[in-house]
Amino acid sequence: MIYAAPYPGRGFRALGNEIIQFAVIDDWQGAVEKAHEHLASVKAELKQADTAAKLLEHWAQNMQADSDDETPLAIGEVSKLLGVSLDVIRNSERNGLIAVPRNSYNNYRLFGKKEIERLRIIRMLSKAGYSHMAILRMFIELDKGNTRDLKKTLDTPRADEDIFTAADH
Repeated sequence: MIYAAPYPGRGFRALGNEIIQFAVIDDWQGAVEKAHEHLASVKAELKQADTAAKLLEHWAQNMQADSDDETPLAIGEVSKLLGVSLDVIRNSERNGLIAVPRNSYNNYRLFGKKEIERLRIIRMLSKAGYSHMAILRMFIELDKGNTRDLKKTLDTPRADEDIFTAADH
């Protein structure tokens, strides 16, 4: 049961290995203690994911249209504002999680409120254990105007997603 999911992340595989190692040396008390630790970790991640999904749904229901008077920020400013590296931001763009408008004069990225909010949501959901594929799936629905059942969208891989792109089971 430890390896029931095709891609156990967040240290679950390491904890699973420890349970098995205790069982192999016939230390059943140690195996049971590690199993409880494993279960607590799974429950904590599920709770964190649920909390993130609820915050996401609240955000989606209350999104405001961009204001025209905002001054866009450069990628370095966004990096400092959010406390993430430039590579994290570029990776989000490469993976289709955000579309950042460019300055027609110098082709620099121009981050407005919408892009910054999306980056915050990406960071929150990533920390909660959601894969980029799950987040992309959710943003596709959100961009279509669907602001309900986003948790279900995050949690349900499409039939055409394999383990290398989904990692969500």
